[in-house]
Amino acid sequence: MNEIRLDPYEREIDEALNQGRVRKSRDRTRLLSEARTAARNTARKQQVGLRLDALDLRMIRARAVREGLPYQTLISSILHKYATGQLVEKSA
Repeated sequence: MNEIRLDPYEREIDEALNQGRVRKSRDRTRLLSEARTAARNTARKQQVGLRLDALDLRMIRARAVREGLPYQTLISSILHKYATGQLVEKSA
């Protein structure tokens, strides 16, 4: 069975939920504001077409399956990390 891998932020949220340190918000105005902000951020995304080597794409798809996420999301995450300087090369 595939195990879901959580990043540190997701683990923190999961632990807080399991320990009862968070509770449901009753602030409807704040929730609506956050939803609007998320919608605006989503609208900023643009579609891009890429040509990838067939073997590279197969390997990316396989890795995405192991990670439990869509391959396009994985590619987007990799590009975001590269663009923001979070993607670092391992030394040999």
